[in-house]
Amino acid sequence: MRVLFVIIFSLTALPIFAKAESSCACLIKYSDDAKQVKYERKKFKAVFSGQVLDIKQKGENELEILLSVKKSWKNASISQIKVSTVKPTFHSCGYDFKKGETYLVFARAYEDNELQVTICSRTKLLAEASLDLRVLSKGKVPKG
Repeated sequence: MRVLFVIIFSLTALPIFAKAESSCACLIKYSDDAKQVKYERKKFKAVFSGQVLDIKQKGENELEILLSVKKSWKNASISQIKVSTVKPTFHSCGYDFKKGETYLVFARAYEDNELQVTICSRTKLLAEASLDLRVLSKGKVPKG
């Protein structure tokens, strides 16, 4: 009887818990290999390293992040770039940027060609991006 209860509970509770976590489901689990970094560089609209200068509320659930671009590997040839993300919560895909921190950013084009960052990208603290930086090689310092 106890085993039957556990099986029934597991089968009925699993969909409830799966829905709670599936609000943000990344299609690709990222591994730390060179092929994956190269693939992401092609896939995303902009790839750059940048320090967070400001974080502003933009709408009810969206944030606008202003970054000072340090190096560019793709489509980030100006000194400052704005990206958007949703507020990072348990149920969202928003990336949790911190003011003053420096990141390696992989941003995709969103509505009106706006750059957007989610937890489903390879975006990470620059200090944790040694493999990505080796694969990306030399970036270009932006003008201005």
